[in-house]
Amino acid sequence: MRVLVLCTDQGVRVPGSKGAALHLRAVAEAYAALGHDVLLLGVAGHGDPPAHPRLRTHLLPHPGRAEGILRERNKLALVERFATEGEPVARHFAPDVVHERLSLFGTAGTRLARATGARHVVEVNALLAHEEARWRGLGHVAVAREREISVLRAADLVVPVSDELTAEVRGLIGPDAPVVTVANGVDPRPFLRPHDPAAVRARLGVPPGARMAVFTGTLRPWHGVEVAVDALAALAPDVHLVVVGDGPVREELAARAEARGVGPRVHLAGALPHDEAVDVVRAADVALAPYPDLPGFSFSPLKVYEYLAAGVPVVASDLGQPRALLGGLGVGRLVRPGDPADLAAGIRTALAAGAGAAEAAVSVRVREEWSWASRVGDVLAALEQVTTGPGSAVAAAADLPDDDAAVAEALRRADRDHTLAGLRLGRVLRRVAGRRATFAARRGDGAAVVVKAFASPRARGNARRLAALAEAGLSDVVPTALTTSDDGCVGVVSFRPGTVMEDLPDDAYLDACAATGRVLRRLHDSGAALDRRWTSADESAQLLRRAPAGCRAVAAAEAALAPPDGPLVPSHRDLHPRQVVAVGGDAGVCLIDLDDAALAPRGLDVGNMVAHLRREVVVGRRDPAVGEAAVDAFLAGYGDAPPDLLAWERLALTRLAGLAESRHGSPEERDALLRLLAERPVPAPAPDGLVPTGHADRPVRMAVEDSTGRPVVVKTYLGADGSRVHDDMLALWASPFGGSPHPRMPEPLSFDAASGDLVMSRVPGDALAVRGALGGSVRRGADVGRLLAALHASGADLHRVRDRRALVRSTHRKVRSLEGQAPPHVHSLFRAVAEGIERRWTGTQTGGLVPSHGDFSPRNVHATPDHVAIVDLDRLQLAERERDVAYWCAWLWVTSGGTEPLFTGPARPFLQGYADAAGEPLRPDVLEVHAAVALVRIAHGWTSMRTNDSARVALLVAASALADVPVTSALPGA
Repeated sequence: MRVLVLCTDQGVRVPGSKGAALHLRAVAEAYAALGHDVLLLGVAGHGDPPAHPRLRTHLLPHPGRAEGILRERNKLALVERFATEGEPVARHFAPDVVHERLSLFGTAGTRLARATGARHVVEVNALLAHEEARWRGLGHVAVAREREISVLRAADLVVPVSDELTAEVRGLIGPDAPVVTVANGVDPRPFLRPHDPAAVRARLGVPPGARMAVFTGTLRPWHGVEVAVDALAALAPDVHLVVVGDGPVREELAARAEARGVGPRVHLAGALPHDEAVDVVRAADVALAPYPDLPGFSFSPLKVYEYLAAGVPVVASDLGQPRALLGGLGVGRLVRPGDPADLAAGIRTALAAGAGAAEAAVSVRVREEWSWASRVGDVLAALEQVTTGPGSAVAAAADLPDDDAAVAEALRRADRDHTLAGLRLGRVLRRVAGRRATFAARRGDGAAVVVKAFASPRARGNARRLAALAEAGLSDVVPTALTTSDDGCVGVVSFRPGTVMEDLPDDAYLDACAATGRVLRRLHDSGAALDRRWTSADESAQLLRRAPAGCRAVAAAEAALAPPDGPLVPSHRDLHPRQVVAVGGDAGVCLIDLDDAALAPRGLDVGNMVAHLRREVVVGRRDPAVGEAAVDAFLAGYGDAPPDLLAWERLALTRLAGLAESRHGSPEERDALLRLLAERPVPAPAPDGLVPTGHADRPVRMAVEDSTGRPVVVKTYLGADGSRVHDDMLALWASPFGGSPHPRMPEPLSFDAASGDLVMSRVPGDALAVRGALGGSVRRGADVGRLLAALHASGADLHRVRDRRALVRSTHRKVRSLEGQAPPHVHSLFRAVAEGIERRWTGTQTGGLVPSHGDFSPRNVHATPDHVAIVDLDRLQLAERERDVAYWCAWLWVTSGGTEPLFTGPARPFLQGYADAAGEPLRPDVLEVHAAVALVRIAHGWTSMRTNDSARVALLVAASALADVPVTSALPGA
């Protein structure tokens, strides 16, 4: 196996003499000793790195010492360097496991594990955001906490070093999270070397015949060494104290020893190489762990394990793991924390008893059973259990039938890319053989979610459509997309607790029918910008394609009577009583399983639901009277029924009859449904005329084929914007930009001021954000860059001007709109960034203004194999060139996960294409501030951000860096 051991803490160097550095090195060497290939990725120290034939290192230079906010920014920058510079190294090494020591601000391990598909183990020696804020002060405390929690939640396994720390971690990420205590260990080799205690004592200046107490560790306030100095004053003059280690309280200790009259008896040896430090412990008569009375003590003191391995009597504070460890072994003395008198009494007792057979037996046990190799073996055993045991994605995939091989492989891929990290999969909720499987699942915090695995990349599109529905104000009645696998085949969505409508008693069932009608009308009227269409022709073609033998003739007859489309609206497309959950509240119901959502005629959903309500009677679940009442309640809740309802109901009944035969194997149900179909009226033929085809863009809109058969789009503007948009589009169309052989924009055809209808040609192709999300935007990046350069060079005279002052005002409006809506620390961060952008631009002049799109992103660029074009020109404006360029780059950076610098990586082809065509370089300083404005806009406006404070904070921190804005004062704890 290949293991990448990672530590991004600049205070833990390789090599180093601190306990944390020794711990890190020991873990890496233990993996190698077990026969695994190891890459240690850390911060370079002084001296030679570890030497082992199976262990190699890749070390980044220390960023230099600093204090306060500068120190924190150095840490943030170092983490980013580990992620960016470490990724090619990690990809080349191809680890199976990334073992990361949790570090302040450290997210590199999560990113490297995801980039390489490795399992991610996070070793927790302390919850560092809390510890740093408590002992040193922390400005970016909110960022640190957000990052720490996100890393712990994303890990495949979290291994705190004490039970107390395990309880704290579970309190943060949930009682069911994959968390297993693995305590510290020892390297047995230094304890088996020959050594001369007398020579060691002589080097330290301890007089012959003196009794020697020892403390090892970094000299920090929480180690309580001052208590040992005070205790020494109460002991016999022949007792000396040797302190091995260095740190910020060293001078204070020396002064304290002089003040207590024990200066000559306190030997401050400083930091020693580990082998020499072990020799000092072995030469001692008693070893001390004198911790003060620390609330929430959760350490696993490495020193105590080494004291025990040396066979030296131990005196330790009666706290946490030392209490459990010494009490369980039956050796050592426990004393009141922070009490010099009790510590002195414990030392006297230990010195009087000396090291006996019990200490000798324990030393052998510790060296043999609690070695670092043994501890690493415990980690790997726990990792195996959580990643392949019951509830794991691997186990769920193995349990699927053979004909679901593609679905099972999608689950395994999602497990490798960490989409399912921290989730325990339960029962299968629904399965369509060979196509998809839906699982109930729980997160580590106990929250229920739903995992959908597909044989094809359907989950990515589902997530986009759920986000669009939420953005249109439907988040209370549809699930929320939480995450999607890298290949788009597996998605995780929120779970809405309640009762499936089909299982309700009659009275509640009728109430739910009425509520479903109301919610469906909200969906149809929402204007959600769904990215696919489903027409009457599509429905008829599918009906004919899937009709089994017993239904083919009927399917052909009904398809011939299929209605014209009418306006296309956001639709569920598979609405029936098992897709509705009664949840109470104002809405009453929630719609689930929107995998097929699209723009479709209103009649499709309404007719499908009516057909299913009638089927409930056919299969005997409802009495006929209840069935008719259900249809009436549903239609009353919906309001005005579509005029073509009957035709769509007949199509749905025909499809249900086919499914009864092909999927349910029930010719009886098929025949009953066909009899019901024969009893229903036959709709009149559709009148000749215009056939609407539909296009999504605005809350009120439709697309039609005009009398010449030319595809057009009609947008209906309720305010005065329509006239301005029409005039600006005419100006742009008349410019060189509009006169291309291939249309680079829709042609404006007419505007009716009375109705607000703006008619324009329909641009061919699909939005780049739809044609493969980020991938399409990168592949066509150079073409898009040239397209934008042509727009900027068009010279079109537009009405709207967006100079720097206008952008600053707009940014402040966004901040004000969040007051009372966003958590205080997020709102403060928004405000700080907005004020910083204003300061950056105060006294500056807006550069040359050019015709600009104003919302230039992959959603608003359509592509065919031959050309690209812009759509959605409602925000046409005169602005600085850098505004459009920055928004495109910010959009790509956010959707790619922010793993590369904003103006490289996915944006590189676009920027190159723009530079080649524009002939004039962009201004880097202006581009950076526009990018900061764009990130604020995304953090404010994207639906996916409104429920993800961690993502918002990450974007705003990035925006502050781009605009050189100090945001520390806006964060809690500053």
